[in-house]
Amino acid sequence: MTQSPGETFGALLREWRRRCGLSQLALSLDAGISARHLSFIETARSVPSRATIHRLSDALRIDPPARDRLLIAAGWAPDAESVRRSVRSRGQAASGTPGRRL
Repeated sequence: MTQSPGETFGALLREWRRRCGLSQLALSLDAGISARHLSFIETARSVPSRATIHRLSDALRIDPPARDRLLIAAGWAPDAESVRRSVRSRGQAASGTPGRRL
């Protein structure tokens, strides 16, 4: 799944949830968050923490590159290991500090 400019975290998450055939209730139970909080995240009424994004990604079985796109869409830097892997593959220095808000 590619992220188009201006696509929100909530829209990306909703697309992944629907692709997996899960209701908000089912995903919230799998991820250990309330259905109300998940609804608020999908409608941009709430901003998820990194930990919440990881729990949702794990529940949806999202691979690390796709999880990084979700993190970026939510305003977080990608995971450090993903940044290191990307830098090694491109042979350049990393910029920014992974794990911090953008």
